[in-house]
Amino acid sequence: MQDIVGDIAVFKHPVQECDLRAAADRFFAARPGVKVIALKTSGMAGPGRQSSHIVVAGENRLHTTHTEYGIQTKVHVSDVFFSQRMAAERHRISSLVEEGDRVLILFAGCGPLACMVAKRTAAAETVCIESNSAAFQCLLESRALNKIDPLRMPCFLADVRDFPTLPVHVAAGLVHSAQKARLPTYTRLVIPRPKTEPEATYLDIVLPVADVRKGAMIHYYDFATQEEISTGAARTLSLLESTCQAAGWKIVGTPSIFRASGAAIGIKLYRICVDFRVLPDKLE
Repeated sequence: MQDIVGDIAVFKHPVQECDLRAAADRFFAARPGVKVIALKTSGMAGPGRQSSHIVVAGENRLHTTHTEYGIQTKVHVSDVFFSQRMAAERHRISSLVEEGDRVLILFAGCGPLACMVAKRTAAAETVCIESNSAAFQCLLESRALNKIDPLRMPCFLADVRDFPTLPVHVAAGLVHSAQKARLPTYTRLVIPRPKTEPEATYLDIVLPVADVRKGAMIHYYDFATQEEISTGAARTLSLLESTCQAAGWKIVGTPSIFRASGAAIGIKLYRICVDFRVLPDKLE
């Protein structure tokens, strides 16, 4: 099984060394657009969600430019988490963005969703937060490739919990208290939660900057078994509801659940997205 990222074919299973050259020749002949064949030698690890690859044929590089729905994304297949299998999901999210939306994307990575939103929608602003310096560099290059005004797509190299302009950090002295009244709020919040932190919802990060008057639409990513998906992802919904309530917010309407990618993540585990709208429990 392989993934095609830009002009790099990434194989995830070992190939017998004696068959490698012949297999590479056949693949290049069948896919003339592929210039590099790489073998993934380790899974994602660490907060940056990085993995290891080796080039087994073609040009000796692991960086490329991937295009989906007309949006170009700079990717380094080892240093940056990127899944081309999420293309349809990214397109789904961008199609929901409304005119004037202020969008905040945590764990923005190399920017495929952010660039799609900033380039293809009438969002007022798309703010990106990414802590992996290699992914952040790709994010900036992706923004430039798509000729997006940096003022419409501000990018911040920061851990989401240390992002200095969030009100939750004002008390910690990271932002002067006089600035609090001028801090932005957002009408659409995207939380592609890493698998490495199963107990964290990150709602404590985004709810303080959700639009109090209009409310906010949240796209929250989790991981669930097929059985959980079939029964309505009750565990995920219960966690979201209780976390929102504890923070003084309520979920309005019925959340929608989508399988974000058809392929399993690990053993019988799937990435899902829960779309739900929140409003403050009591407006001040």
